[in-house]
Amino acid sequence: MPEAEFEALRRSAPAHVTVERARPDFRALLSGAELSVSQAGYNTVVDLLRCGVRSVLVPFEAGHETEQRLRAERLKALGLAAIVPEAELSPERLVEAIRQELPHASYQSPSISLDGARRSVAVAEDLALARPALHRTIDWSPLDQALDRARDRSCPVGFWWRDDDAVAATPQLDRLLALAGRFDAGIALAVIPQALETSLIRRMADEDRAFALVHGWSHANHAPAGQKKAEFGAHRPREIMTLEAEQGLHRARERLGPKLLPVFVPPWNRISADVIAPLPSLGFTALSTFGDRETAFAAPGLTRINTHIDPIDWHGTRSLVEPEELVAGIAGAVERRVAGKADPNEPIGFLTHHLVHDEVIWSLCERLMAHLADREIYFLRPDELLRNGNRITVAI
Repeated sequence: MPEAEFEALRRSAPAHVTVERARPDFRALLSGAELSVSQAGYNTVVDLLRCGVRSVLVPFEAGHETEQRLRAERLKALGLAAIVPEAELSPERLVEAIRQELPHASYQSPSISLDGARRSVAVAEDLALARPALHRTIDWSPLDQALDRARDRSCPVGFWWRDDDAVAATPQLDRLLALAGRFDAGIALAVIPQALETSLIRRMADEDRAFALVHGWSHANHAPAGQKKAEFGAHRPREIMTLEAEQGLHRARERLGPKLLPVFVPPWNRISADVIAPLPSLGFTALSTFGDRETAFAAPGLTRINTHIDPIDWHGTRSLVEPEELVAGIAGAVERRVAGKADPNEPIGFLTHHLVHDEVIWSLCERLMAHLADREIYFLRPDELLRNGNRITVAI
């Protein structure tokens, strides 16, 4: 701040307010405060956590900035801060927030790791150790041969992308959407309605090719011990599951508006037949699970659009499956459509889980998209896919 402006501000301050420039003992001052009023920059938030002081935060949000708002929302969720949105900032609004927070100024240490330096070193070491896997040569020829046969036999093959378990804007989600944007890929985010956060709604607003699907209700496992996980399995009353599916659609549609497509994605891709039948009457137009569909419609008025390829070794390393196995799986999905063993009108679904990807999985996703893009094959927009019903027309 220019000196003249600083002096003018200091002279205009009331008697009980001290105006001064940054001080080297700021943390010591902050530690003695009952309440801090600030924005939510990285250093500020670290200082607040280390000094153990509650805060009223006015995160910087001009130009569609989301970084400070995301930090502020996390502190608010932990009960450590109140938020005054920049668009609502006024003297009266700020004073009211301060008045509301002062009675709650006692501070409880959050369960947040503050050893970021050591963690950064560990991440760097992991990346170094993963380098051979990141740069491993992938033989795409089985997939290329399958695609060539599909082209020669005029069999249209499309690809679509579903990513599960989205609830909030996160660095992983930013990376996912940036990757989709690089390759003009449509992407369907299966969001968990009960846990849906405002940050996800704002993050999706400007993403033209990204849409949301309804991922169950709370993603809670209700299966008996020893059985495969399921939220909408046969072991629960149909009435309760139907109600939760309806609540999921209502909540997601209310919060996401036109970004929500009425597609039901049961957690763990498992759903009781008793729950499928009433889905159209609840407002759903499609169902998405895993594996080749036997029929184009799961029920009257309910298109089935499944996923078929999952790059994660869930029952082993929880990292990338063997690349040869993955390529063979994609090629096999193409070959089944060419041979008439699978519905050629169902696009091949690529299933990811951005919140648990390691660098090897991210690398594979990027390399697969780049390889398909070289053949001018792009992941379909989910809204257009649904608009076309159960048929695809894709040139390869």
